[in-house]
Amino acid sequence: MRDLKQMNQMRIVYQLPGMDQVPARKDIVYKTVEGEDLKMDIYYPLDMQPKSIHPAVILVHGGSQPEHAEHINEAQPFVSWSQLIAASDLIAVMFKHRTDEGYSKLYEAGSDIDDLVHHVRSNGTSYLYQTLDTSAGFLYHLINTDGTMSYANRREPLMDQNFIIVAIGLFLLLGLGIIGYSVYIRLRGLPGSPEQWRKDLIRWRVLGPNTLPQTLADVKRCRDYLMSMAILASGICLVLAMIGWATALVATDTSAANSTNQNNGAFFLASVLLSVGIGLGIGAVFAAWRLRNAAKSGVTYADLRQRRLSDYRSNAFRWLSVALIAWTFGVLVFFAPHVGSTLQIDLVYTVVSVPNTVWGLSIVPGVMLAVFALIEMVLFRIVSFSRLLVTSDITVSQHADDMLRATVIGSVQYCELVALGQLAALPFYMFSRLLWASHYYQISHLPYDGLLAVSLFMPVAMQLLGLGIILGRGRLGGKLSGWPWQTKQVKQPRIEQ
Repeated sequence: MRDLKQMNQMRIVYQLPGMDQVPARKDIVYKTVEGEDLKMDIYYPLDMQPKSIHPAVILVHGGSQPEHAEHINEAQPFVSWSQLIAASDLIAVMFKHRTDEGYSKLYEAGSDIDDLVHHVRSNGTSYLYQTLDTSAGFLYHLINTDGTMSYANRREPLMDQNFIIVAIGLFLLLGLGIIGYSVYIRLRGLPGSPEQWRKDLIRWRVLGPNTLPQTLADVKRCRDYLMSMAILASGICLVLAMIGWATALVATDTSAANSTNQNNGAFFLASVLLSVGIGLGIGAVFAAWRLRNAAKSGVTYADLRQRRLSDYRSNAFRWLSVALIAWTFGVLVFFAPHVGSTLQIDLVYTVVSVPNTVWGLSIVPGVMLAVFALIEMVLFRIVSFSRLLVTSDITVSQHADDMLRATVIGSVQYCELVALGQLAALPFYMFSRLLWASHYYQISHLPYDGLLAVSLFMPVAMQLLGLGIILGRGRLGGKLSGWPWQTKQVKQPRIEQ
């Protein structure tokens, strides 16, 4: 493929008679910024008469790096385009503006275009020999119908301000609905299939031939209280998270529409899942503490077995989370040398520009590591609290405790994996446009694009895995819980009295 220097020597294929003879005024300074004169060239029709009216076409060259636009007014593609436009009885305005430097300085480039349009309109009589009727053309729809420029404030968002407001409102309503659902569980019990509940009891060896009805009633009461408190806490945490996002949106006095970067809402969705996961864990621990205190007066045996997280969850889930974090950091480091000096991270309501350095590249993996650490601490706390249910039947007490504990652990694990999956997609949104802007990606050459494609697929993969976790009903490959496809009854350790 030809390099940029060769392409700048190539003229357009389509020709009109006399187009290379059109008159032109060159090197007109329209703006001086940072000690540099920004200049424009104006090309006129061959037979243009004084005070005649001709539309003006403004050509915007674009470009990512300053060297791309160093001699842009002499580049033959733009010169020949300008001559063709003039030969078509229009006026062509070719000008140099500052480059965006990997989308990190779009505001500066946009302000140059804004100033150029204003300059041409204000000096139309002296430059163009007539009053300009309109300015149109190669502005990629950046001139509004009222003639104002909005280059620096335009984007193609995946989540604009209205969408964010609607999303916050919907998740706020969802949080309130979750709180209401927890109240329903507390009053009426957890809805569900009696047959599935019976299968769970049999699989965990809670239901046996000698199990007393009162014991099963105690198990159900404990389950309903535990789940109602866990769901209540998750709803409260979700409501608080949405209030926090709404406050931040108002406090920043900005909107996603002012962003120059794509916004996939990864941080927003991750915060939703994180708040729900932490809420489930906090609610379960609180419920267990209350149940333990309520049963203290009737304790007739000690809980001597030391529990471990590996009893309820395979260590593969922990290493999967670590692998997601490592993969994300690896993709960021791999593509970092091929983009500009600045990276942009979209936080829904604003864009944060960070330098393309090690610490800048560590922000997203660092957030993922914090999510992983918080959820793991919640899981360890769920495992470490004392026996959840105390009844006169020692065996049923322990089996029911393990069943309910595994169910809560599965719900929290689901939130962790899906949140990490959302964050793992950020390299795609951070780099896909920057790689095109830096010309590392070209139409016929997309090196290692599969790496970014894998990152983009991560949320879907983790959502599917999370769905399997929910359907598995707490069976995450632990030593006690086993996997969903293992149909045999759960192995239980010897009970110490």
